[in-house]
Amino acid sequence: MPILRKCRSCGNLILAGGLWDRDEPFCCVGCRNTARGKPTELCPACRQEASGEGFTGSTAISGFGTILLGGDASCRHCGSVVMTEWLVLLLPLVPLKSFRVLPVKPQVVSGRRIPLHRPHLVRFYGGIALMALCGGSIGWSPVFFVLLILLVVLFPFVIFLW
Repeated sequence: MPILRKCRSCGNLILAGGLWDRDEPFCCVGCRNTARGKPTELCPACRQEASGEGFTGSTAISGFGTILLGGDASCRHCGSVVMTEWLVLLLPLVPLKSFRVLPVKPQVVSGRRIPLHRPHLVRFYGGIALMALCGGSIGWSPVFFVLLILLVVLFPFVIFLW
């Protein structure tokens, strides 16, 4: 198997990883969907769930900015998933909004805004709580205090005031 491969859809070089489907390399899910004739737009059910506001993009530079995280509640018709846009300051801190997105091209998604997806919040802050508890059990380290502050300060704000 060659180290460098070309994506069967867009022709981009794939250095490592990529996505294999039926023994053909693709650089991303969007390229695979395009090559397989899968939808490049949200299905009617997903469009009905979403508001009119489209996803305009997110940017994080050196760990500061906004990024899309998650990949929950996949639609069996169009293949779209729910992702949440987070404010990032080295770590994801505050969820801003959720979108139902569909990968179209490498690094490009098409999406529409939906209400804030609570399961993402529960998993994220539950993970922080677990790390804080584990940090506390092995000693009172500075990491424990940072995680505890994130948990105590941000979780009530996000859940009850959002």
